[in-house]
Amino acid sequence: MTLKWISNISNKRIDGTGIGLFRFFYGIILFCEVLQLYKFRNLIFDVIPFVKPYEISFTVPIILWLITLIFLIAGFKTRIAAIVNYVFSICIISSISTFEYHMFYAYMGINFLLVFLTVDRNLAVDAIFYRLKNHNLESSIKISPINHFVVIFVGVALVYFDSIFYKTSSRLWMNGLGVWLPSSLPHISTKNLYWLLNSKFLMLFLGYLTLLFEFVFIFTFFRKKWRPALFLIGVGLHIGITIFYPIPWFGLGVCAIYFCLMPTSWINYVRTKFSSKNKIKLLIDDSYKSRNIRLLILSIDVFQKFEFEEVDTIRNASEYYTNVFSAYWYTKIFGFLMKYRWVDQLLSKDYFYNQSFADSTAPFTVWRIRTIQLFLLFVIFLQICSTLYSPSMVNAYAKMNIETNKVLEKVLAKSYAIQKLSKQFLGITYHGVFMDVHFDDYNHVIAVEYEDKNGKQWLPIINYDGSPGSYLNGSTWIKWTFRSNNPHVDTEVLSNSLKRFTSYWLYQNGKNTENAHFNIKVKVIDTIVDWEKDFLKNQREKEWVDGGSVMWIKDEFIDHIKDIESIQ
Repeated sequence: MTLKWISNISNKRIDGTGIGLFRFFYGIILFCEVLQLYKFRNLIFDVIPFVKPYEISFTVPIILWLITLIFLIAGFKTRIAAIVNYVFSICIISSISTFEYHMFYAYMGINFLLVFLTVDRNLAVDAIFYRLKNHNLESSIKISPINHFVVIFVGVALVYFDSIFYKTSSRLWMNGLGVWLPSSLPHISTKNLYWLLNSKFLMLFLGYLTLLFEFVFIFTFFRKKWRPALFLIGVGLHIGITIFYPIPWFGLGVCAIYFCLMPTSWINYVRTKFSSKNKIKLLIDDSYKSRNIRLLILSIDVFQKFEFEEVDTIRNASEYYTNVFSAYWYTKIFGFLMKYRWVDQLLSKDYFYNQSFADSTAPFTVWRIRTIQLFLLFVIFLQICSTLYSPSMVNAYAKMNIETNKVLEKVLAKSYAIQKLSKQFLGITYHGVFMDVHFDDYNHVIAVEYEDKNGKQWLPIINYDGSPGSYLNGSTWIKWTFRSNNPHVDTEVLSNSLKRFTSYWLYQNGKNTENAHFNIKVKVIDTIVDWEKDFLKNQREKEWVDGGSVMWIKDEFIDHIKDIESIQ
């Protein structure tokens, strides 16, 4: 990443619609994630949900965060919204420990970048004011592609780069089963797509494709001719993640990031394809009102349905524009608003046309380019600090017989300390996701059943077929599947999670912890190291057996959990 290369890419100008789409859809995904935090706030943050609240209530901060995200999605006061959004990310996401999952790291990195990126020039309310102040008549405001590059580099490329150092030391991934095996376990997969899983060739192809894709991505994503293929494969894989696994905000969130990789020619093609053949003709004269309306329409006319015709003067301009806008669904809201005098007066103002403004397309200064270069080198350094203790690197140390070297031990210790800070503030950390350690000897699925005098009720943690229930989504799924349970169950850890989940369920369903009884159910499943037809179907059909019980008596939790590992 030489200064010349960064200078060249920084001083180019391309259609900014892609990064506008990224801001819009990423904001929606983050809004959904934060909304889920709000829904499960007592489960996540309380010491004991509803029984012993956390000393600080997160309700108001989360609501304020959601409001901030509405501003970010709309692109209104975008810079301020981005700063506030990042502060909330640090204060709330960084306070989550056992419920954290890998999408949280992406949020931290992207939210930091949003503070500095030019994401408010297209598909944003701020874009309207930008046009008004700069009298910008472009159909789409052009921005520097460095904005797109940095998002993809930090949000995707570095993640894939680190992930390869885990996958290449994994028997699971090197045998091509990295997609098939997680999708074939009942407590991991949300769908019963047996026909897809039963295609061995397709599953192995997808496994190896993922491995190859992540390996080549960081070396190719900045090359124009590679972008279409990388975009299609990347979006396709993450749509698959959204379909198969209970981590929708991760799958869709990365898809939103991929808008920064979408070829601008595709955006122009879609815009042209959906552009109306029967254009809406709009008369424009030299008045401030006409100028402002033209710039307003340019800001929202994504599919270029309007064409402008300049005339000397328009009689009864207010009435003319109101009638034109009211006649089309596309602009009906403007026709409605223009009936109000205060809106008409706002449109008639002089928005600085006679004042001079800095040219938004001016070349980047040397110090700004140098800052970008130093930032990119800095995040590379931070990622290397995390990658240094990946399995592939540990194996390399052993082969070189230097794993006990004092200098190496000091370097790794410093790297770990740096990684803790980079993870908290930039989301740069290790990315060992869906590895052998997560599935080897994982031969049980644990569910919970409530029982009282009226009968029995299955809790929406794990469904009766063993699939994740409605309580398990993103961070809550990670908590139950890999923190409460794992290949080797710690009864004390499981008991603490049962206390948390059962207390939450009781109060959510109008009950309390005065007197409640729950049965623990265990589905013993097979462990496997090779592809097998109908494996998921066979595991889901296995019977539930007794795993003990837990109960609440006068707000005290009592557990009688069997040794899960000894259950056959």
